[in-house]
Amino acid sequence: MGPEYEDAVVDAFLARLDTRLAEQEAQQPQQPQPQPVFNYPVRMVPAKLPAPATSAWTFGQTLAFVSIVLSLAIPLTAIAASMLGVFGLIVAWAGIAAVVGTAKTKNGAKNK
Repeated sequence: MGPEYEDAVVDAFLARLDTRLAEQEAQQPQQPQPQPVFNYPVRMVPAKLPAPATSAWTFGQTLAFVSIVLSLAIPLTAIAASMLGVFGLIVAWAGIAAVVGTAKTKNGAKNK
C-alpha cells in the first residue's frame, strides 16, 4: 500500500474501533452513581493552626547550659591566651558570647 491509502486505512480502523466501543458500552449494565456518605457540604477552608508556643528554658536547662559553656570556656580561654595573648582571649570570649547569644534568641529568651 502506498501513502495514498494511508488516510483510508486510518479512517476504517477508527470506524471499527468506534463500533466496538459502542457495542461494549451497550453490553455493560448501567451502574448507579455512588452517593456521598455525608449529607452536608464539605468546606474547603484551610484549618487554622494554633501559633507555636515560644518555649523559654526551664531552670534545669539553663543550669546545664551554663555549666557546659563554662566548662568549655575555661580551657578555651587558657589555650587562646597562651597561644595568642590578649587577642586570643578576646576572640575566644567573642565566640563564647556569640554561642550564648544565639542560644538565648533561639529559645524564646530574646526579650528577657
